[in-house]
Amino acid sequence: MNTAKEKATIKVILDAIPVPSQRYQLSSEFFYNQVFEYLNNQFSPKSFVNFYSPFQAEKEGLKNPDFIVDMEFYDFSIGNLTRSEKEENLEKKVQIESRDTTRIQYKTYVAKLKTFTDQVVSGGTLRVRIIEPATDKLLSDELIPGSFTWVNQYAMYVGDLETLDKNQLELTRRKVLPLPPQQDLFIEFTKPIYDQLTQKLNRFFRRYN
Repeated sequence: MNTAKEKATIKVILDAIPVPSQRYQLSSEFFYNQVFEYLNNQFSPKSFVNFYSPFQAEKEGLKNPDFIVDMEFYDFSIGNLTRSEKEENLEKKVQIESRDTTRIQYKTYVAKLKTFTDQVVSGGTLRVRIIEPATDKLLSDELIPGSFTWVNQYAMYVGDLETLDKNQLELTRRKVLPLPPQQDLFIEFTKPIYDQLTQKLNRFFRRYN
């Protein structure tokens, strides 16, 4: 039974090509490890599809895998900070109490609000190829894009506090924030890529299980 199970099991090597920049090595390894962990959770050792890293394949002497999945990041970038400003003149009328009940009286509050928006856009593409070594066929070759925009908004005002609404008041309490580390931005833009990639691989190999 064990021999029959072994012969019936599809063996897949996940080959993650390192990114060319040392700066993002840790982030790309984190991504690849998550994909490997996901597939091993979806396809248990008892299933008919087993996944191996190149190291595991070499350790176990796996020389003839059924499939190889190549994953490679390219065309990725972490953008520079862009800052935009918006200035508004605010006015608010508030009814006030008066001894003269025959007239409605108002008090006018005015303020000038300046809102700042800091943004950093990061993005990139993962190329995923599924190869069948026995026939040297390229079964799938797909580009999966991903992007992430880091945003921080804050504001300052001069004039009457009463003019500000709840959201504007919240903005005035915020401060300038330091930019996130580039490693973190890399991880963020890979999250939508991860979702698309794991669904694609799950669908593809589910037919063999």
